[in-house]
Amino acid sequence: MEYVFYSMVKAIPTNYEKEEYKLVDFDVNKVNNKLLRVKINSYLGEFYNIRYYFMKDDYSKDLYEIKTAYLGDDITRTCEFMKKTALSVQFVD
Repeated sequence: MEYVFYSMVKAIPTNYEKEEYKLVDFDVNKVNNKLLRVKINSYLGEFYNIRYYFMKDDYSKDLYEIKTAYLGDDITRTCEFMKKTALSVQFVD
């Protein structure tokens, strides 16, 4: 899972120029016994994408992503909302 996550973090979408794309932050941390992987990037310094990545039991051939897009300067509330959403993710058999 870590290899896949770090590959996704480093990836720059092919439809954007490197000057337009900026990796703002990425992190892997444990919250309430749940491992969270987050990537935040911006386009043109205005549009932000916040993504959380998941794999069932951290080992699977399926990678899941939840994403939100945000326009503005203060993404604090959106980041908190996404974190709460990510913490609520559960896999079912």
